[in-house]
Amino acid sequence: MELKANTQLKNGTYTIHSVLGQGGFGITYKAITHGAVSGVLGGVKVDIPVAVKEFFMKDSCVRDDHTFDVSIPTKGGKEQIERYKRKFIKEAYNLSKLDHPHIVKVIDVFEENNTVYYVMQFLKNHSLRHYVKEHGAMSDDLAKKYVLQIADALKYMHVNMHMCHFDVKPSNILLDDNLDAKLIDFGISKNYDEGGNETSSTPVGISKGYAPLEQYRQSIHEFSPTSDIYSLGATYYKLVTGSTPPEASEVLDNGLPAKPDYVSQDVWDVIKKAMSPRKRDRYQSMDEFINALNGKRMTPIIDDDAETQILESDTSVKTPNQEPSKQPSFFALHQSKILTAIAALAVIVLLVFTLTKQNDGKESDKEKTEMALQSTKGEVKELDYTLKGENGNPDIQFHYQGETVDGCPEGKGVGTYAEGVYEGKYRAGKRNDSYAIMKLNNGDSYHGSWSNDYYDKGRYSIKETGMYFEGEFKQGKPYNGTYFNQDGSVYVSVKNGVEV
Repeated sequence: MELKANTQLKNGTYTIHSVLGQGGFGITYKAITHGAVSGVLGGVKVDIPVAVKEFFMKDSCVRDDHTFDVSIPTKGGKEQIERYKRKFIKEAYNLSKLDHPHIVKVIDVFEENNTVYYVMQFLKNHSLRHYVKEHGAMSDDLAKKYVLQIADALKYMHVNMHMCHFDVKPSNILLDDNLDAKLIDFGISKNYDEGGNETSSTPVGISKGYAPLEQYRQSIHEFSPTSDIYSLGATYYKLVTGSTPPEASEVLDNGLPAKPDYVSQDVWDVIKKAMSPRKRDRYQSMDEFINALNGKRMTPIIDDDAETQILESDTSVKTPNQEPSKQPSFFALHQSKILTAIAALAVIVLLVFTLTKQNDGKESDKEKTEMALQSTKGEVKELDYTLKGENGNPDIQFHYQGETVDGCPEGKGVGTYAEGVYEGKYRAGKRNDSYAIMKLNNGDSYHGSWSNDYYDKGRYSIKETGMYFEGEFKQGKPYNGTYFNQDGSVYVSVKNGVEV
């Protein structure tokens, strides 16, 4: 599948040495290119290691063993593969424009073997994921160093390039010769125009534990740095705990696990805010995130529990050789008017009190009626419920525990159905929620929105194969979206209910 050692590319400019890694969209190789060093006494040829990334979707592309040409065996997927190939080329050129000390540098891009390659600087010191695997959790100070470096790189991308990375994680952060961090793998990054709208419509993959909820829902059509902030917060979690962070849906349901004793509270507070399930609860910019890391706040915070400070008025402040003002007070000037107003107010209060007492009997009856009506709303019950089928569909029977109105599921609850268990909100006995979870008896699961008792927009995961579908559903069936393989590579797209 991959190119063999000693394969020549670009007329011998690059010689393949070994495979460094493979993802859903490509294979990365270590290669050797040739250079020369010269001085007043002569010159010498040197071998320079580089990293070469090849566009090769492993579940869709095949390679000829003799010519090394890459082809697409299925006619139906050819157009889609070509779109991803064009995106790969665009990624290479976008990367070549990035100039930041903590972003890997792209030095060449070319087409060969019926596919595309781009060449980057070679980083030999492995990734942060490898570091944690070998050495365990980092100290707070070391983790903070690397997170600050990548935060600065992402700030540069967001502000200068209007680009989001969407795949920040320890395995995509490598260490250079000086043991500084470099951000790599821009395969699913997106560019946005000045209006904040995406300039490409290709779906974004998921890295479990590092992707926020909006990536699962594919709701990333508008520019927002908060998605990268979540992923960087999750990366921080991995560095200081040594454990992979929980998936976004689990953070939504249960929050983060308890703070380990060896992690400082300040670090944990930053991670918790960065990994907030709701975008509006996270840091809203990399500047805000960086300031929090450095113990600074963008805006002052008012402490409601702080002691109240009494400020004296200006008229009571004495200056040298100056006596306080002897002017008469406001009350002294308007004493008669104030006393008249108080008397009038007392008469009004007495009149209102008398009328209120006369209506006590009527109002108490009304209150009792309203309280009786309110007692039926939001009542938590456990019951067996039958949802009447519509349009010829059979009735749906399920066991329910949660909020009800007049004995009907309404509000938050848990429903146990023949096919599995639903956790979310109900409306008139039907599953209706902007985000809920369905765990099926066969091990499959669905995370996303519901409408009129059907899947609406979200992700359906298939346990047996590891594949998953992300997108829109119609009458509970995939309608517009994409099937992904277990590694995040594209299997097939669905448009208007038909695979394309």
